[in-house]
Amino acid sequence: MLKIVLLLSAAALCYGADRSIDDYCSKDGYMPGPDPDDYYTCEKVPDQCWNRHLVHCPAGGIWDQLTHKCKPKPTAAPTPTPTPRPTVGPTPDPVDLYCSRDGYMPDFEDHHKFYQCENIGPHKWRLTMQTCPSGYTWVQEHKRCDGPPDGR
Repeated sequence: MLKIVLLLSAAALCYGADRSIDDYCSKDGYMPGPDPDDYYTCEKVPDQCWNRHLVHCPAGGIWDQLTHKCKPKPTAAPTPTPTPRPTVGPTPDPVDLYCSRDGYMPDFEDHHKFYQCENIGPHKWRLTMQTCPSGYTWVQEHKRCDGPPDGR
């Protein structure tokens, strides 16, 4: 009976986990969050699922995936032109990116880029990197390029 209770308790840790493309923890460490000033800490729990915790950078900083640290937000001149459509680039060969449903996710290293996942057949996915227009950043929560980054 104790084994059943322990097994059910372990399964409950991950039962409510959303396994969408927005949950892209695949190893212990850090991943970009839904906004440039957020990041996730990823940790593996004993029952083989991943737990991620949202952390906000202090004092208006932005997350730098290369250094795994928050850094000061850059200042940019206001852009008076309307938002142009993102440009589509070639698909890189990412190690930790994968698709499990149609949608979008941020680039790990550049907050001006994002990925679009498309189902193109049974168990086949297309991962396309796209770039926001100059002065704009990808905001995962809104699933679009917003800007300019300093809010002007």
